[in-house]
Amino acid sequence: MEIRDESPSPSRQQNKPKLG
Repeated sequence: MEIRDESPSPSRQQNKPKLG
C-alpha cells in the first residue's frame, strides 16, 4: 500500500513534512 502525500496519513506526514 503506497500512501501519497495527498493522503492524510500521520505516518507519511512524519516521514515527509511536505504538508506541514
